[in-house]
Amino acid sequence: MKILSPAKINLYLKIKNKRPDGYHNIETLICPIEIFDSLSFIFDQQTISVKCNPEICSQENNLAFKAANLFFKEAKIKAGVKIIINKTIPAGAGLGGGSGNAAAVLSALNKHYKTFSIEKLEKIGFKIGADVPFFIRSKPAIATGAGEKLYEYKGLYPFNIVVVYPCFEVSTSWAYEKFNEIKKNLRLTNTKKRNKYPSFINQKNKIYIENDLEQAVEPSYPQISDIKKDFIRNKADKTLMTGSGSAVFGIFNNFKTATKAFEYFLKNKRLIVFNTKLIV
Repeated sequence: MKILSPAKINLYLKIKNKRPDGYHNIETLICPIEIFDSLSFIFDQQTISVKCNPEICSQENNLAFKAANLFFKEAKIKAGVKIIINKTIPAGAGLGGGSGNAAAVLSALNKHYKTFSIEKLEKIGFKIGADVPFFIRSKPAIATGAGEKLYEYKGLYPFNIVVVYPCFEVSTSWAYEKFNEIKKNLRLTNTKKRNKYPSFINQKNKIYIENDLEQAVEPSYPQISDIKKDFIRNKADKTLMTGSGSAVFGIFNNFKTATKAFEYFLKNKRLIVFNTKLIV
């Protein structure tokens, strides 16, 4: 079996409060995009093994390994699986590569063994990571709680998206800690009165985006601000850091304009660049 595991971007991320379990309560609009890792599975093995190309990945610390191990434990099945991951999505970019891989493993094993409902699979996924439940369905969704409460979001336009990864990782835990330290001084719009969920899309050419973590992360990583400025110079309709970073995306209504921006960033050999679309 082979499964494609998409990346994601957060069009909107509002952080509320820290929870007793260490997570934060959030409100986010999370969307899959057409950047994929490819996972191949060989079932009915004696043990669980994971091989990543082109990089070498550890076993126990890999989310795909953890997902397989947890699936067999929850299903009370004594078996193993060989997983081969061909990586395209950069790690530590805020694009959800590891979480998507974990969800793909759970989905593949569930398809093979026909054990759990989608709802149960999402609950299992949350034990691995807050973004994993989203990737079980991989459809645009409002996520609340720590990310495990999902509400399908319809009506998104398949915007052209250019994603720029500056080839450094931002620790998610560090980003949230930094947010907690300086949130009182941040110029955050989450103090304004809003409806329960903002109207993210008004028309094809009007999209509302925001990320609370951006102002916490940017002072320590000025490259993120520089990339956003370059997106604006290249006529992006909107630009934002995704998740806790470090990847930045630009939204374009026009494919030719997106392609020109993609070619502009591609000239910088210190960046990894993708020209893609929202999956809606």
